[in-house]
Amino acid sequence: MNEERQPLVDPVTPTARPWQQPLIARLRAQARQDRLPHALLVEPGSRADSRDFGWRLAQALMCAAQPGDDACGSCDSCRLMAANSHPDFSFVTRERNPKRDGRLNRDISVDQIRQLIHRMTLTGSQQAGRCALIYPAERMNREAANSLLKTLEEPPPGTLMILLSHHPARLPVTIRSRCQHWRVDLPSRDQAEDWLRGQGVDEASIGPALDLAEGDPQQAFQLVDTGFLRMQQDFEDRLQGYLEGRTDAPSLVQQLKDFDSDDWRRLLANRLQRQIREQALAAVDTAGKQRLRQLLDLQARSDRPLQVEETNLNLQLQLEDLLISFKTALHRG
Repeated sequence: MNEERQPLVDPVTPTARPWQQPLIARLRAQARQDRLPHALLVEPGSRADSRDFGWRLAQALMCAAQPGDDACGSCDSCRLMAANSHPDFSFVTRERNPKRDGRLNRDISVDQIRQLIHRMTLTGSQQAGRCALIYPAERMNREAANSLLKTLEEPPPGTLMILLSHHPARLPVTIRSRCQHWRVDLPSRDQAEDWLRGQGVDEASIGPALDLAEGDPQQAFQLVDTGFLRMQQDFEDRLQGYLEGRTDAPSLVQQLKDFDSDDWRRLLANRLQRQIREQALAAVDTAGKQRLRQLLDLQARSDRPLQVEETNLNLQLQLEDLLISFKTALHRG
């Protein structure tokens, strides 16, 4: 591979959380029984970055130790995976683009998938065969997905493709139909709270973070770790000023330019979801029903623009439109 085309991928430490262990044990059991499919579509449950879990799945598959429900962590294969250097494992993800100040590319490209397919046709150096992890799989562009489809239809022997995806429904149905779909269930509220305590999260932050993350402890931990709860209060104060007429939509978007665009979108989407829940629980008259329908319509309409890349020149106008529509829906009736 040309050195200039080497993917700029951050090092990964294979890691699994307690609630992810049953799926790893299932993978190990099926591998021992020689019942693995040629392709797995794995939904991690969490919306937090899950590449470390994907690597742990691959490590469990490649591990040379036969007994046990998880990778042994000490065999040559496990050490190679921990060092990000296993010759039979390939990882494809969005690359960091030096022409964009090291920011991630929007998509996984067809060239990346073609290179992966070539590597998967080579003979594996160890008994476990070859394994590939594509994450986040839903970010493959159309050409990349079409290229992968041909391999999924006629997979090389002794290979396993793991497609790890937060949004499997966004993958083409032709891809999904050729994979076994496995999902990781989130832990119970008590388990999630215990795990967050074990990560050193203070008691006062656990509940609000889990509520904001909709019960996802990994995302809740990230929210606390990045100061997101303080950011949420700042956002709510500014949004309330807009809803009360103290500022307009373009000014609010300008005020929030210091926010990371992903955080901006998450905050707005979370406020919209909370408003829908409150409206659904309220005594609903004719005007209330109309308001709820408008909020639900806005939620459906907002999903696509809220995922636009921050480099998109239309992003500010789209966010302004969402704010205006939100305010209109709240003040109607």
